[in-house]
Amino acid sequence: MLDAPSASRAERMATLRSQREARSRARRQRLLRHTIVPVLAVVAVVVGILVAVSPGGGSPTRPVARRVPPPPTTSAAVVSGVGGTTSAPAPVTRAAGSTVALTPLRTPSAAAPLRVLLVGDALAADVEAGLRADPAAARLLALTVDARPGSGLAETAPVDWLSVLAGDLLQTRAELVVVALGTDDRQPITDAGTTAMPGSPAWLGAYDRRARQLAGEATGAGARLVWIGMPPVPSAAASTANQELDGVYQDAAQATAGALYVASWPVLSTGAGAYATTLPGPTGTPVRVRTGDGVGLTAAGASLVARALVSGVDAAWRLSLPV
Repeated sequence: MLDAPSASRAERMATLRSQREARSRARRQRLLRHTIVPVLAVVAVVVGILVAVSPGGGSPTRPVARRVPPPPTTSAAVVSGVGGTTSAPAPVTRAAGSTVALTPLRTPSAAAPLRVLLVGDALAADVEAGLRADPAAARLLALTVDARPGSGLAETAPVDWLSVLAGDLLQTRAELVVVALGTDDRQPITDAGTTAMPGSPAWLGAYDRRARQLAGEATGAGARLVWIGMPPVPSAAASTANQELDGVYQDAAQATAGALYVASWPVLSTGAGAYATTLPGPTGTPVRVRTGDGVGLTAAGASLVARALVSGVDAAWRLSLPV
């Protein structure tokens, strides 16, 4: 048995060892906290960046339509008209890049005009006026129009365009379908029991799906499809919204074999792409292209869009349609 002084020394030694071990543990913890953990964090960040930028890295997602694409670019084009010619912005067109084989679209003649179905809202009614006033279009296109102002893709009541288009295609046996809508489509979309507000990613995704379904309905019936883009309007916010819709329409046309997008923005705006109520007419004299509300098209404005449509169709499918 240890005597009292020896026991006291042993206890002091044990206490000192415990203190040294505690200080050693504290040093190791500080080293881990201040050196190793930051290094590991940096390594994790670097690995994450490499995965994100590598081809195929990360979780694959299908992008929704562009939210705000830039205004369509313009370039000079000669537009024929009574009394001469004038330079006007050329339409921006985009045909589908698919390699799916399609029956060639036949060249129309006065004896056998091309069967064309024009559907949409008030914009479609304006386009109809422009086509019927164009001598070449009136002679070579057998036009059937189903224009329903106030309708669109956002709301399926009272007009569900998927169902309506299917019926129109059966009746007309259309070879070419022209879609012109979107004026009243800044409405909430209810899809699968969920309501999405205009401009939100969910809304754009749902609208994009409906646009692609409509395009597929037309081309699935054997017709070609032309989607006419939205024009600028006096309100900056509404014009931005129209650009969002144009992005959806362009994407839908690009994703659909046998489809074409024709922009109305360049032919109804200034050379810089700004909203205009008047533009140079066929003789160079300014003519009014928008109605009093600033949204609808006058006869001159409708004629510009009709010519862009005919020119785009002719360029895409070589129908030899005079413009």
